[in-house]
Amino acid sequence: MAASGTGLLVIIGAGLSAPSGVATFRRGGRTTPLWQRGPALSVTDWKERPHEVWDFLEGRIAGGGVRVQPLAHRPMARLLARLCTLGGKLTVITQNLDLLLEQAFDEAGLPLGHPQRPKLRHVHGRLGWRCSHCGACGDLGGSSGAPPTRCQACGRGQDRRNAARVHSGIRPDVVLFGEQLPGWFGEIWDAAPTHAACLVAGSSLEVTPVGSLPGLVSASGGAVVVCDEVLPGALQNLAGERCRWLGGDIAASLESLQAAVAGTI
Repeated sequence: MAASGTGLLVIIGAGLSAPSGVATFRRGGRTTPLWQRGPALSVTDWKERPHEVWDFLEGRIAGGGVRVQPLAHRPMARLLARLCTLGGKLTVITQNLDLLLEQAFDEAGLPLGHPQRPKLRHVHGRLGWRCSHCGACGDLGGSSGAPPTRCQACGRGQDRRNAARVHSGIRPDVVLFGEQLPGWFGEIWDAAPTHAACLVAGSSLEVTPVGSLPGLVSASGGAVVVCDEVLPGALQNLAGERCRWLGGDIAASLESLQAAVAGTI
């Protein structure tokens, strides 16, 4: 199959974090909307019930006081590091809020800026905080995952449980339902057809507009590879020559891909 583009677009979803015990909100192989499982991370919820939003995000980090391990993220980090050695365009985006892939890169001795650590962009934001005043951001640290009461840069803060002041200080560094995606996503969208292939790892592709990206790559002649227990419904019509599905354990599939890539060098 001839592709008109060059390079690889990688889309990472919740399925990559599932082996680590991070809830994927999937039932029967499908994704259950967040608002059906607890507080919705929406603009309305943030305005009216900010403490519930913070509690939800803190719970994603705390994990009952047990440090979450980047199990499937380790082979993903090794695969991406190997791909970096091939040269060419490598675009990596994640729908996940967690920082487990970053943790896996750090464990592998690949800090930010290392030539074998590609830039990772969080489409829906990250488990962190952002100052509404100066734009400074940081991680939700500590065993509880609680945000700081005041910005570490400008010193301004807020009562996190005061709904009337939610836009006057520290807020989650996530894209809430009802907010626009980061401006850079438009560049990813426009460039999608220029990629020769797309790797989907753990994403159900049921959340738009990210779910449409593999179709853009395929429409321009690119190949699509899926690592997940379930083939996303959006790719059912591509199954076969245009879409290779590596089912089963996602970590094992990524290890196999890494071995295949290593064999090309």
